[in-house]
Amino acid sequence: MVELNILRLEVKRLRDLLYNKADGVLSLEKRRLQLQEAMKERQEEIRVHRETLTKQLKITDQERQRLSAEVHERLSKIDKMRKRYEIMTIAMAAPEGEEDKSQAYYIIKAAQEKEELQREGDELDAKIRKTEKEVKALENTLHVVNNWNSTYRKSFSKATESSPEHQEKTKLDEQKRAAEDKYRHKRRQIRELQEDIEGINSSLNSLLQEEAAQSKKNGDVQTRILSLNKELGSQQEKLGRVTKQCSRLTKEIRSAKKTKEETFEERDIELKELKDLNKTVNKMLLEVMEEHPDLQATLQMYFLQASLALPSPASTPSSRQSSKISSARSSISLRSSGSSASSSSRGSGVQSRIVKTVELGLGLSVSSPLVSSTSPRASCSSSSSSSGRSRSSQLKRP
Repeated sequence: MVELNILRLEVKRLRDLLYNKADGVLSLEKRRLQLQEAMKERQEEIRVHRETLTKQLKITDQERQRLSAEVHERLSKIDKMRKRYEIMTIAMAAPEGEEDKSQAYYIIKAAQEKEELQREGDELDAKIRKTEKEVKALENTLHVVNNWNSTYRKSFSKATESSPEHQEKTKLDEQKRAAEDKYRHKRRQIRELQEDIEGINSSLNSLLQEEAAQSKKNGDVQTRILSLNKELGSQQEKLGRVTKQCSRLTKEIRSAKKTKEETFEERDIELKELKDLNKTVNKMLLEVMEEHPDLQATLQMYFLQASLALPSPASTPSSRQSSKISSARSSISLRSSGSSASSSSRGSGVQSRIVKTVELGLGLSVSSPLVSSTSPRASCSSSSSSSGRSRSSQLKRP
């Protein structure tokens, strides 16, 4: 355990030593980078200073050459003037055998030469003043160039945080960031508005398509309603005629059997009608549950409240078979009653039929033609079943 602690201390010491060495290496690396940066800056300053000195040397050399040319020109002029003086002296010397010129002549001639020299001197003074002005202009230009060079050299030095250039740069950076944030916000708003416009346009197009489809569907429904209304009117006329015929036949049967109570055949026909109604309602409920499965729970609740079982698809064949058996029985009983009714007299009173409506609790209703006191014949049951089928088709088709 002690050795382990010693090893841990040794590892910790070596780690600290390694960290210290790494910090030293990092600081030396930073120092090397700083020195390289300073060397680059100093080399740049030396290069700029060398260029400046080269330019100054070129200007000085040009000035020296100009002055040398002027000196040579002055020397040549002096040499020319000396030679002219010698020539004039020789020319003014009296030839042999002639008298010398008078003093006044030489004074006048000297005055003329002095005046000519004064004029040349004035010209030279004017040139000198002009040259001095040019030199001053060149000095001013050199001063301006030196100032620009010093300013350019200072621009390479790092600005401190308290310098006005750094503060101005910070201010400009903040303004730039604010402008970029505002620009991004505006771009995002424009993109969101474009997406909203596209969504609204697509929704508008879909709504227009739905409106056109719904208008077409409404036209079809209106056409179907008109045809169903016409069919309903014809069925009601047929129902009225069949009702009168059923009432007449019922009276004939009762008069033939000499009874005023409901006969077995009437009860059988009524049972058949109820079974047909039950079959139609079950079929209609099954179709509604197939189209709207979410209504099954509601229908189940209503059937449980009425203590009835919800119809299933498997129950329809049995109801069809029972309806066929009841229709066969009713047809047999009607044949027997028809043979007995052929010898009896015809009744005179016609009793009205009552239309019973069964509420389903879903906004749907089924009409059942039931007899209040007398039961119709087989033709009445067939007409009522056909009218029930037509009504079920009306309920299925919106």
